[in-house]
Amino acid sequence: MPKTCKEFPRTGVGKECSPAWKIFDITLLSVCLSILALRCTLTESPNTAVTTMMGSGYDAIYSATASTVLILAAICWLISIIWRKAGRYRFTFLEPGILLFFIAGIIGCFTASDKRAAITDFVAIFSSMAAAVILVQLLNSPAKRMILLMAVISLGFVNFVQSLDEAYSSNQFMIEQYKQNPDEQLQRLGIEKNTLAHFMYEHRLFSKDIRGYFTTGNSAGSFIVLCIFIGAGIFTAELRRIKNADKFSGAPCLAMMLYMAALIWAAVLMHSKGANASLILLGVAFVICSVFGRLLYKIRFALLIVVLAVFFCAVGFVIYQGKTHGGLHGWGNSMFVRWQYWQSAWRIFTEHCFTGIGGGNFAKYYLLYKDPAAIETVKDPHCFILSLISQYGILGTVGFLAAMLVPVFKIIFYPAKQPGIQPSLHKAGILPALAYISIFITAVMLIVRPVLIQVEYTPDTAARIYVYGMLYFLPVAAFAFSMWFLARALFWNFICEPSICAIICGIAAVVLHNTIDFAIFEPGVSLAFWSVIAYLAAQTNVIAPDSPLCAGINASPAKNKPGFPLKIFLTSAMIIFAWLIIKITLLPVARTCVKMESAKSFANNGQLEKAVESLNGIENDDILASETLRFRARLNVAAFVNTGKTPEIYRLHCADDDLQLAAKRNPADYDIYSDLADVQRLLADNIKDNRLELLQKAYNSSKKSLECYPGNSEELLKFAEIAELVGKTGDAIWAYRKAVEIEDAFRRQFAEMYPGRPVFSRMGELNYQQTIEKIKELAK
Repeated sequence: MPKTCKEFPRTGVGKECSPAWKIFDITLLSVCLSILALRCTLTESPNTAVTTMMGSGYDAIYSATASTVLILAAICWLISIIWRKAGRYRFTFLEPGILLFFIAGIIGCFTASDKRAAITDFVAIFSSMAAAVILVQLLNSPAKRMILLMAVISLGFVNFVQSLDEAYSSNQFMIEQYKQNPDEQLQRLGIEKNTLAHFMYEHRLFSKDIRGYFTTGNSAGSFIVLCIFIGAGIFTAELRRIKNADKFSGAPCLAMMLYMAALIWAAVLMHSKGANASLILLGVAFVICSVFGRLLYKIRFALLIVVLAVFFCAVGFVIYQGKTHGGLHGWGNSMFVRWQYWQSAWRIFTEHCFTGIGGGNFAKYYLLYKDPAAIETVKDPHCFILSLISQYGILGTVGFLAAMLVPVFKIIFYPAKQPGIQPSLHKAGILPALAYISIFITAVMLIVRPVLIQVEYTPDTAARIYVYGMLYFLPVAAFAFSMWFLARALFWNFICEPSICAIICGIAAVVLHNTIDFAIFEPGVSLAFWSVIAYLAAQTNVIAPDSPLCAGINASPAKNKPGFPLKIFLTSAMIIFAWLIIKITLLPVARTCVKMESAKSFANNGQLEKAVESLNGIENDDILASETLRFRARLNVAAFVNTGKTPEIYRLHCADDDLQLAAKRNPADYDIYSDLADVQRLLADNIKDNRLELLQKAYNSSKKSLECYPGNSEELLKFAEIAELVGKTGDAIWAYRKAVEIEDAFRRQFAEMYPGRPVFSRMGELNYQQTIEKIKELAK
């Protein structure tokens, strides 16, 4: 007869927990897993506009809301633990690292140029780390830990289903649509034909990037690799169970083999070279550890030194090749451009080593340091360590790595005997808990995803049913089916804790892949990654209660409980912190984004005056945002250009004021100064009395734009034209020559990267030829 929950005091579901607190805990766990499900089935990047939402502004609201909910869930649990009679906090060893990262993030928010982007990026990362701390507290039984892993694998299965649709249907459909009428599609996207943007769009389209519900195939590949190793861990545990079982049942092993086959298929479809290479390398390492585990365990300290030595030698070799040959020539285009990203990120770090430039600010600072010949501008250096060290400084990097690695090293170097095979716990509440969590997640997905995903109305009923079914119902059905199937396969027999070695290899694979990518910062991958870290930390808290490192973790809850005054103080402090999170992170974004989406709607209908009016007071709705002011300035300029009437000149003055304020809020954004130069030049053309004064202002603004982005040939041409107007011929000649020099360097690099293809001009061929003639004319 299986034991009851009262006989498992360390699982956290025994007598010390009242039914109300059990429901509270399981609901918080459901909330965290629901956010994970949404972030893994909705394309989300906190500082990038996403086309699957109702509008790019609503994407920002959703992202801020998801991050805020995770932090509020953590705060709610901490408040509850203060007032529980039997409450206790389990120290996770994540806290010191997370505290360091939190301090670095706060500093970055104050020192960043774009403070709104810094807050958004910091909160997105910190929310995943905070969720990990609370998940350790909630994953206090083998059943809950297994449910977490089941949810992650099920989301991997959902992305597998989506990747099948992309590989064999939707991507091909998009290509066929483009081939039938390329001009219409390019016009809809605002891309000029026979330009670099046109080439890059076709390159991405015909590459058939399979990305599931993530922003890129690399991000999807990183997530799938993590899922594969979780499946391998469960599979290994089931093999161990079969070995010790009196009665053989191969259903769990067969189920996990099917899942791993599907996930490996997804990894192949996504064709992420970095993800697949890390999968193979760490897969081999897992097999070796499984076969020679006892021997390797005895030499684990020496083995760690060897692994670190090999890693640093590999890094040194890459640096040597890049420095010696002026780049990673012959390593493929992806590595060739990554070297450019890494060089720029390192230069940013050397000038901002202690505080960093602030999260989400890499895109603007990269323009200052990038190679002028480089084809692309990026938002991340494609190396998580360089991303951290350039944006969060040394303190943030140390904190992030400590929080990530301490639980792994702790479970490797201070192990304790695992409990092994556990009796079936379905009578003790595992199946009700599994059903509650699964239904909760399914309901959230069914309610939230249709609200966020944009679908154009079509009168064809059959087409509507197909689109709604694929977008809304299929992902939810795939998740629900996966949870049901895994429950049937895994829980009718016995529960074994999955192989810790496999879980660690999965974490290592993600880390290794992200030395050349940024997937670990994509919200869905980030939350899944930190959830698995929480799984490891929870394992330590449960399976090693007598370890010296865990002293006091499972102490009597009656000891060291705060008194009533301290409870009031701690509760009040947490409520204030929660309000600050909402006030700083969520409310300003919500207010401004709603207004901007309303303005876009008016502007799309040609009602520019109403669009501007709808943005009244937006400068006070978010006192940190600069993009909102720049957007209103552009609407005012468009409204003036549409009328062209002198009485409407006040719109240009309003645009000038907005851009001046935007420049104060985000001084590193070259776009603001570029727009400001355009506005001031328009003012000069329409106000003859102050023409020279206004042109001088435009000259200064254009010069400031070049200081932020010195390698922009278009800005150089603009600066040269204004310099001519103010009589600074020498500056004009310099700018024209610099623009041609950058264009020539770009063409050489393009020819090297894409041999045999026609070279596209970044300036435009006509502008290029006219610039050369202009240099000859001015040099006479």
